[in-house]
Amino acid sequence: MQQRNPTSTQRTTAVAIALATLLLVAVTGCGSTLYEAQAAFKAGDMRAAETLITGYAKRNRRSEHRVIAHIELGSIMFEAGRYSDSARAFQYAEDELLAIDRAPPPSLTEALETTLKNPAEATYLGTPAERVMSATMLGLAYCMLGDFDAARPSFRSAGFWQEDGIVRHRNRIDEAQRLAESDAQGSALLESVESASRRYEDSFFVGYESVSNSFSDVVQGAFLLGQLAGSSDATDAEFLFGRASAVHPANEYAAADAAIAASIGSSPPDRTYVLYAAGFSPFIIESLFALPVPGVGIVTAAFPLLVPDRTRSPGPLTVEADGVAFTTELVADMDRIVGADFNADLPVITRRHVAAILARNSIAVGTRVAGRRIEGIGGALLQLAGLAYNIWQNKADLRSWRSLPKRFMYASFPTPPSGVITIASPPLGAERIEVSPTGVNMVYIRALRPGVPPTVASFRVGRAGAEATASAVGIDPGPLDTRKGSDR
Repeated sequence: MQQRNPTSTQRTTAVAIALATLLLVAVTGCGSTLYEAQAAFKAGDMRAAETLITGYAKRNRRSEHRVIAHIELGSIMFEAGRYSDSARAFQYAEDELLAIDRAPPPSLTEALETTLKNPAEATYLGTPAERVMSATMLGLAYCMLGDFDAARPSFRSAGFWQEDGIVRHRNRIDEAQRLAESDAQGSALLESVESASRRYEDSFFVGYESVSNSFSDVVQGAFLLGQLAGSSDATDAEFLFGRASAVHPANEYAAADAAIAASIGSSPPDRTYVLYAAGFSPFIIESLFALPVPGVGIVTAAFPLLVPDRTRSPGPLTVEADGVAFTTELVADMDRIVGADFNADLPVITRRHVAAILARNSIAVGTRVAGRRIEGIGGALLQLAGLAYNIWQNKADLRSWRSLPKRFMYASFPTPPSGVITIASPPLGAERIEVSPTGVNMVYIRALRPGVPPTVASFRVGRAGAEATASAVGIDPGPLDTRKGSDR
C-alpha cells in the first residue's frame, strides 16, 4: 500500500483543528470550584465549603492559583476549627509569596507570555491587604495550637507585609501618575475605561492615609503583651497599639492598651481581648467596556470592578465581664482598606490591560486573516480558533479572598476574677466563655450574617513553647465541630 505524505493544506487543517479544540475546551470549561467554595462559605454551608476548597487547593498546589487557593483553604479551615490544616495552608501561601517576591525579574519572553495570557490565569500574587491578613491568621492558627514559637515569626511577617504594602501603595500611585503623564498615544483608548474608575472616588473607597490594617496591629500587640519574652516586646506593643489608635482615634481600647504597654513591667497583664470579625469584604466582578481599536473597530474588553458585599452585616457585640459591659469598637474596615488598594492599582491595571488587549487582538486578527486564505474546513477552523482565543483571553481576573470579613472590631478589659465572660448575640441569646483569670486571653469571634450563630474560639497567650488552652463554641456538632479540645 502506497504511503502518502500529508499536504501543506492537510497539515494546516490538522493544526487548526487542534488549536480550535484546545481553545474551545478552555472557553467552555467548567467553572472554578474556588468561587463555588467561597459561595458555600458565604451561605453558611461549611461542610460543602470545606470539601470544595480542599479539592481546589489540592489540584492547584503548583498552579498559578496556588496562593489564593491556600489562603482560602486556610481561612475556611480556621472557621471550621481545623487549626492544624489552617496553619499548613496559610504557611504554604506565606512561603509561596516569599518565593515569588524573591524570584528574579521575568525575562523579556516571560513578560511577553504574561501579556498574552488571560489575566485570570496569571500567577496570583495576593494584594497587600491579603498578605497582611494571611500572615495574621497564620499567627492566630498557631496560637490556637499553642505553638507560640511559630506564631511569633508569623506575626512579625504580618508586620513586614504591612510596611511593604505601604511602600507598594505609594509606588503604585507614583507609577499611575507617570503613566498618565506619558500616555498621550493611548489616551483615547483609555477614556471610556477610566470613566469607570471615578466611581471609586466616593467615600466608600477613601482609604486610610497609610492603608494600615489596625486589626493586625492589635492582634500582634496583644500577643506581645501576653508573651513579654524580650525587652522590646512591650515597646513594640506600645507602638502597634499606638498606630492603631492613631488610625482609629475613636477607638478607646487602642489608646488604653498603648498606655498599658508603656507602663507594663516584666509580667503580662491580666487582660482579655475580644476580636470580632463580621460580614464579608468587597469582591471583584467583571465589567465589559467597548474600546475603539485602530484598524479593527470597536472591541469589547473585560475589566475588574470592585463592589461591596451587600449582605447585611452584624453590628457590634456586647461583652459582659462580672456585671460590667463592654462594646466592641471598629479597628479595621476592610471595605476601605481593600478599596484603597484596588483604587491605587486601577490606573495601572487599565493601562496594562489595554496594552495586552491590543497585543492579543493583533494575534487574533492575524489568525482570522490567515484563515480566510485557506479553503475548506481548515480555514474555517483557523478563524474559529482566532475568535476563541480572543474570547478566552478577554477575561478579568476575579480572584480575591472572598471569605475575608467586612470589618474587624475589638474590646479589651481586665479579665474578671471569675474567669467567665458572656457575649450577647441577639436574637440568638448569649454565649458563656471561660477564660484564664491570669495573663492575656484572646477570644476570636466570627459572625457571617444576622441570624447565623457566630463561631467563638479562645486561647490564653503563653510564653514561647508553653501550652495554650483553646476552646470553641457556637458551631453545629458534626465533622466540623470545634468545641473544647477539638482540632480535627
